[in-house]
Amino acid sequence: MPYDLFISYSRRDNERGQVTALRAQIESSFRAFAGRDLRVFFDTHEIAGMDDWRQKIQQSLRDSQVFLAVLSPHYLASPYCRWEWEDYVRYEAMRQCLGEGVAPVFFVTLPDAADPKTDQAIASWIDEIQRRQTFDLRPWHDAGEQALQQAHVKTTLEELNKSVRDRLNRSDLARKSPENLIKHNPAFVGRVRELTELRNALTKNKLGVVGAREGQMPGRATVQGLGGMGKTELALAYAHAFAWDYTGGRWQIPCEHLSDLRVALLHLANANALNFEFTEDEKKNIALAFERVLRELNRRERCLLILDNVSDPNLLQPEYLDRLPRDGRVDIIATTRLAPRAIPGSAQEQTFVAVDELPEEDALALMRSHQREGRFASQQEDDEARAIVRLLRGFTLAVETAAIYLGRDTAPDPCRRFRERLSPDLLRESETAASDPAVAVRHRVRSLDETLAFTLATLKEEARHLLTFAALLPADQVAVPWLRVLGTERYPAFQDEAGPAFRQPFDLLLGLRLFQPGEAVDADGHLLIARMHRLVQDLLRQKTTVAALLPSKRP
Repeated sequence: MPYDLFISYSRRDNERGQVTALRAQIESSFRAFAGRDLRVFFDTHEIAGMDDWRQKIQQSLRDSQVFLAVLSPHYLASPYCRWEWEDYVRYEAMRQCLGEGVAPVFFVTLPDAADPKTDQAIASWIDEIQRRQTFDLRPWHDAGEQALQQAHVKTTLEELNKSVRDRLNRSDLARKSPENLIKHNPAFVGRVRELTELRNALTKNKLGVVGAREGQMPGRATVQGLGGMGKTELALAYAHAFAWDYTGGRWQIPCEHLSDLRVALLHLANANALNFEFTEDEKKNIALAFERVLRELNRRERCLLILDNVSDPNLLQPEYLDRLPRDGRVDIIATTRLAPRAIPGSAQEQTFVAVDELPEEDALALMRSHQREGRFASQQEDDEARAIVRLLRGFTLAVETAAIYLGRDTAPDPCRRFRERLSPDLLRESETAASDPAVAVRHRVRSLDETLAFTLATLKEEARHLLTFAALLPADQVAVPWLRVLGTERYPAFQDEAGPAFRQPFDLLLGLRLFQPGEAVDADGHLLIARMHRLVQDLLRQKTTVAALLPSKRP
């Protein structure tokens, strides 16, 4: 079940019921304000061993909106508490509360991070804690509920309760934000620096984060990087993390091969994003259609436009971009492989957020996120996963491809066997890629090719056949009904779109993220449009032969 609040604490700090009493006070205050009960995860049972409760705790962490950490030296020394903190923070952006989902409460004085006697790992954790809003409840530890008589404690509790309510209110706003986004990757982790840069870029010219403000520049940011680094995933993660701020909606607009922003914005009507239809005159005249889109945007509350995969710099010419609402009503994120120097406009008018190689810890967290219970079976396997990350040089698409494969491999020591099967050429290129751009490009292609080969080798012929045809269709517009009809030439049982002959291989490819779901579905909920990554398509096309597309010969 979903929880509003996850209370993380050391049981040694609750020997006299202090944490239990704090929970009761928070619940009582929330009930009086919100008129409903606060859904709290509060594990009062002694954990016999990490493995016994890990799955239960982990699911509860994923299902909780706010994380209340009851801090003390006992808490900082507990590996269980550290694991709860790290697992929550890893997915904090996916809960619409980047950097704000944790509410640290001090029960007793913490060690001094600057003291040489303080363990380095704990000191680093304390530094991270102190960058967040914290709540000092130290008198509560000794005096319990009697401390409520102290003005300081009463004020701190009121601030804590308000913080919890505000963060839960954001979750409610996020759920109400309309959108046409493709489904974001639930395993998205890391990229906190890039998400923070995006947020700063889109709010730097605004006095606040809600509502329109006359006379201000629109928030604009360009996410730039090579193919396979995760530009679209970053934009989608931002749209999800800050959905609460876009009550007018979040709209993803495919822009590949388009050179006119006016044409791209027609998608807002064609996809029924803004709930309007063009008149007959507007359908015939692009200038009139553009004026209609501007009027519709000006009628809405604050919204986000994602101009996805911009391949022609003319699409970002100021001539039309600057005519979008300039009152804080519209934020714009463009994703592109184009170099910053190719993008029109001055540096003062835009911010570039570079998406490069995943940092090692982020890449390792991505690997873990696809494994059973969010971790590898042993420390040895975790070390092998780190070695794989280093071999792949943090190339996001290759890391995720390897992670998904390893998460499905049930044989012993999957990471060790995976690493040993990677080619010596990949190791040699990995060692020289940092100093040679040409080698770096070859290394990315080879790393994806080799990691993808592991997955392809596990597929049955039906799934490979669907992939082969899909690789020949537009990457953003893989028409699922058409794909099914094409496959029927070889597999007649595909004619039943709801039958297992088609659904099983197609759903498998979705689970492997070789297909990603688009937003369009039919009246029965069947997916109409799927997407493929362009680099995966390129590799599959190179492996495709004419014979692979022909119907199989039957006696």
